[in-house]
Amino acid sequence: MWWGTWVECLSALARRRRESNVTCIGHVTGRQELEDLAATWLEVEPVSPALLDAGRILRELPIAIRPERIYGPSAWHLALGYSAQDGFVSDAFHDAIHTDHVHLGYERTIITGSRCGP
Repeated sequence: MWWGTWVECLSALARRRRESNVTCIGHVTGRQELEDLAATWLEVEPVSPALLDAGRILRELPIAIRPERIYGPSAWHLALGYSAQDGFVSDAFHDAIHTDHVHLGYERTIITGSRCGP
């Protein structure tokens, strides 16, 4: 689970309570259900070893098949230290929408050969 899920869920629950879409009892029940769920999930930091490995693997792909743009959490970009020249894009807009996942952007068509037999 994304490292910010707990805060996002609590924020949504509090907003629903403020907007009177959830009763006090519903709010308490929702929070308890969230706590029960949180006890079972595995939290993944944006700079977890697995995500850093994924970034390094993407960086090592041959240029012909490497995505032109690789978006991800800003902390991930900082930890990797790769630049936009390598395809790693980090700016305010993309950092805001790619807080919990990596997005690969391709513009060119990649021709990998015939899928038909010889």
